[in-house]
Amino acid sequence: QNGQLSVPKSPYYCNAAEIVLGKALFYLMLFILMAVYAHVFVTWLFGLPQLGHYADFILMVIPYLMACVLMGITYSDFIHRREDCMLLYVCMSLPLFLPEGIRYLSYLFPSTFGLRAYVRISSMGASFNDVFPEMRGIWIQVAAYFCSSCIIYWRRIREAKRER
Repeated sequence: QNGQLSVPKSPYYCNAAEIVLGKALFYLMLFILMAVYAHVFVTWLFGLPQLGHYADFILMVIPYLMACVLMGITYSDFIHRREDCMLLYVCMSLPLFLPEGIRYLSYLFPSTFGLRAYVRISSMGASFNDVFPEMRGIWIQVAAYFCSSCIIYWRRIREAKRER
């Protein structure tokens, strides 16, 4: 398939939103385990401050991980070889270090809002209400990346139907 997204050949897989949600929920479950491990065990192991509540952490990390997963699904359409991932991530990280005028490109990445919210919750003891601006940005990213992922899969499904 020249590195393009694979779409199941079965005629039952014709809804792009179901495919995207299925993939995203699987990755979300996997990454939630890793996030809880890092938040609980690693912070305890290194003696890092833990001022926030676990409920606030969970409420923050679920949409953050969902935005990350959906961003990955969206950008996977542009990656044709495994080696291209490193080049893409290096180029994507540059806007985070750019001057003030171009810095707004960093708002395309979940880490811009997610890390700010995480630091405020875990190190400063902020509540979920205190990180509402960051959470609004993350939820906007979830919606945008979900729509873009669905559009990409809808195109792939349409192309697969033409090939049948």
